[in-house]
Amino acid sequence: MMGRLPQVNAGRHSTALLIQEDVMGASQASSMTIVKRNDLTPLCCHCSKELTEVYAKTSGVPFIAGKNSMFFCPHCMKVLGFAQSRMI
Repeated sequence: MMGRLPQVNAGRHSTALLIQEDVMGASQASSMTIVKRNDLTPLCCHCSKELTEVYAKTSGVPFIAGKNSMFFCPHCMKVLGFAQSRMI
């Protein structure tokens, strides 16, 4: 099912993305707007405290094997997400 989201650009930086989905899982294009909001502070999904900073722990050699990163809450120390980067 295709639905359009309203464009939000009230003096903020916005970027449009292309989203593909329909009822049967086949591809159809619709757009979604991403709005940069530096005036908001996200909450930890585990302890619900404000995340004014996030801790990161990395491993690996960035230019040879790539770098693996784990991001976690500084309050409850629970994992918020993972990232992987490869240079080659």
